[in-house]
Amino acid sequence: MVVIVAGALVFVGGVFASRLLAGLFSLIALAAAGVWIGLNATHYSTTSLTYSDLRLGAWLAIGGSLIGLWSSFFLRRRQT
Repeated sequence: MVVIVAGALVFVGGVFASRLLAGLFSLIALAAAGVWIGLNATHYSTTSLTYSDLRLGAWLAIGGSLIGLWSSFFLRRRQT
């Protein structure tokens, strides 16, 4: 749920051309993906947890948050 809310807020930050909001919520989504992986690692043995054990949602959360963070640097500043 945190990843969905953070993703929606990254989108809103992009619509309003706010580098700060888009970057901040991308970092929150990346942290949530890290917690997701951490919880999987504690549930399973760390020696038997391979990259293929992470489902598509975890990879989408990581990829989407990294793309959002990277693209937030390319937002134009708002004209005031």
